[in-house]
Amino acid sequence: MYRKTFFITGTAIACLFASLIGEAKAEPAACPAEIPFGLTTALTGNLALLGTQARNGAEFAVDEINAAGGISGKKIALKTEDTGASSTDALNAMNRVIESKPLIVLGSMISPHVFAQTESVNKSETPFLVGATNAKVTAQGSKWLFRTHAHDGQLAELIPEYLVKTLGKTKPGIMAVADDYGLGASKGIQAAHAKRSVVPVGGTAYARSDKDMSS
Repeated sequence: MYRKTFFITGTAIACLFASLIGEAKAEPAACPAEIPFGLTTALTGNLALLGTQARNGAEFAVDEINAAGGISGKKIALKTEDTGASSTDALNAMNRVIESKPLIVLGSMISPHVFAQTESVNKSETPFLVGATNAKVTAQGSKWLFRTHAHDGQLAELIPEYLVKTLGKTKPGIMAVADDYGLGASKGIQAAHAKRSVVPVGGTAYARSDKDMSS
């Protein structure tokens, strides 16, 4: 249900932008016979697991909506491009998607990729829905970028709030991936715990490539 709602919301936003553009040009506004969507996500590299899950979820939602008759009788046509594991590849993927003139692009949950793609989105004036959680993603001031997820600062406050007030846990341990995302989140969570006079009993970090987590 969440996936379907996400796609219907995205399509509604896209059609709204199309209508506004059409009115500005004094031309009849209408969505095309197929509703073109773009998706940029990591299908290769060390982020491929996350990206493949995103692609599978998007394709499942598209198939489900199209099988039910589409949206207002129009089918969704999804074009997917691989961002790989680098910001440069993410930018190139976005440029390839934009060439197909989608009404809306669904973006990565990887914040560095979104930062690299935003300028192209602004230039093409294409609505861009992302799940990236870096608080600065939406602080860029882009009127074409929309976040669908709470940002890291909000999560850093909400997690300790839930642990302490709802679960009554006052001796947490923290385990995070040893990269900018994980270490930044760990620092934010520790600061939020400190506000509540809670000191974690321990903390550790692991490499993204680690396979054995027993230690």
